[in-house]
Amino acid sequence: MARCWYAAYWPFGVGVRHSEDNSPVCSVRVFDSKQERDAWVDADRFDQNWHRSAESRGFVLPLMRSDLNFHNRALYEGWDVGGRHYGDGELVAAWRAMREEEMAYVGF
Repeated sequence: MARCWYAAYWPFGVGVRHSEDNSPVCSVRVFDSKQERDAWVDADRFDQNWHRSAESRGFVLPLMRSDLNFHNRALYEGWDVGGRHYGDGELVAAWRAMREEEMAYVGF
């Protein structure tokens, strides 16, 4: 698997967390290059808050796993997305396939 770079979009500002469980209120973005990720983060505009941040793999993987499990694609050893089975070691690929499937569904 190729190396990926990660970022998060925070609709209410970087670092905002849910009061109930302290989980982050953000969505994950995955990039194929550091330059692409850094350009996306740098394009953020300050409106009393910053909304984009570069994140570590350790920060985003639990969020990606939670997204996949939330969408009822969780299996004992991986996920089924778009008619293909992804093993537990293919978390990023499964998450990307899920996002592509969602974008096709909403017409993007």
